[in-house]
Amino acid sequence: MDGKKKKLQTIFRGIRLIESLSPHFMLCCIGQAVLKALSPFINIYLSAVMINSLLGGQSMEHMLALVLLMVALNLACQGLGVLMDRLVSVRQNVLSTQYHWALNKKMMEFSYADVESHAVQALREKIRQMEQVNNMGLWNLVFPVRTVIQSVFSILFAFSIFFSVFFQQGGGSSGSVLTDFFCSPWASAMLAVLILGNILVSLWTVSQSTKKVYDAYAGLVPLNQVYTYYLENYIDTYHSGKDIRLYHQGDLIRREMEHLLADGRMPMKRLKGIEFKYNGLGALAAFIMNVFIYLTVGMRTLAGLFSAGNIVQYIGGISQFITGFTTLSGQLTLLGANVEALDLLLQYLNLGREREDRGQRDQGASCRLQPEELSEIRFRNVSFAYPDTDRKVLENLSFAIRAGEKLAVVGANGSGKTTMIKLLCRLYDVDEGEILINGVDIREVDRQAWQKLFGVVFQDFQLFPFGLGQNLAGSMEYDADRARAALEEA
Repeated sequence: MDGKKKKLQTIFRGIRLIESLSPHFMLCCIGQAVLKALSPFINIYLSAVMINSLLGGQSMEHMLALVLLMVALNLACQGLGVLMDRLVSVRQNVLSTQYHWALNKKMMEFSYADVESHAVQALREKIRQMEQVNNMGLWNLVFPVRTVIQSVFSILFAFSIFFSVFFQQGGGSSGSVLTDFFCSPWASAMLAVLILGNILVSLWTVSQSTKKVYDAYAGLVPLNQVYTYYLENYIDTYHSGKDIRLYHQGDLIRREMEHLLADGRMPMKRLKGIEFKYNGLGALAAFIMNVFIYLTVGMRTLAGLFSAGNIVQYIGGISQFITGFTTLSGQLTLLGANVEALDLLLQYLNLGREREDRGQRDQGASCRLQPEELSEIRFRNVSFAYPDTDRKVLENLSFAIRAGEKLAVVGANGSGKTTMIKLLCRLYDVDEGEILINGVDIREVDRQAWQKLFGVVFQDFQLFPFGLGQNLAGSMEYDADRARAALEEA
């Protein structure tokens, strides 16, 4: 029970996230779902009425009125449907834009320690891969919830137009045993049992197949990750072009891709087997039920219990009822199977709360320095190890830089040169020792004001696809004269 409660809580948290990213999106989805559910029942019900009216000898004026009513209701339903489709499309585009911005915004808000964290990067990559493989995460919440709503309304509409078939009973006019049976309460009870049994079979087959399909897809995620890397991050980029040609990597990459495809054949074969097994079982149950439905409705029509038009109404209603339950069960199972991916997404978006608290503490730092006030930077017995590692990159490092001095730090790769700059810029805080600015601990200096004093060019710098001045200033707005002067001085 606790597990189901936790799953429901995760799903509702996801729905709240959707509503926060695209207000009124779910409300538009409900309107769209109701109209889609209602649409087929207009024709099912009015077709039955028209057939009964025709057989009952109603006038042409009456028949014409029914035809016009059907056309008007269909036009109204389709018109409202087009309107709701447009609203849903607009809100869905907003959701897509805001969702991807939320993911990227979260990465920008992380501390640099979080950005470099293997756990954070692995979580972000897993979210990306699960989304690419089978839309798992947010989108496998959006689409199933919409379909669940539509299925519920389809079930309600269907039941309202076929439930009376169970109460239309009586002896057959032919007096035959077969007709008497299908017109008896026993046939109604058996029909109810078959419908319920078909629902249960559909629920079980869809539930089992969906779970196993998701398990099979989960096995494809790591393969897809490597495959995507080759296609999007290596082969298709100009950076790798030199290595591929200089070291003749083409054959190596081709063999690796063949191995990946071979490893993916077994999960794909398993997927096809699952679909064949469970879809076949569900189709057999539906066939048995449909045969009994047609016999029951047909015999009762021949016995005069209801008109021929009701055949269309009852069979159409029961068919929509079963389809609604089958779809509902599949989507509910899909929602359950999607909870893990959704939970990972919510975990990611909730990361970094401790950084917000730390940022609030930093705002209380009273020391603010102007460039001309900076006289000395001193490292005193500084030691540092990256999170989740035991190896100290820096140990008991001590030195001083005074205003006006130029200092070059030389060392082998991995000796801690870049780490030292990260500590100086407060992308990380020291584990031991202290960094003093004019004799004041760097942690007492306002972080944002301190970082504005630096112009750092790291070895993995990035040029943005903006103008030269914007790249130079690191801002969309910049002083052109100042940018030009800086370039000339450099």
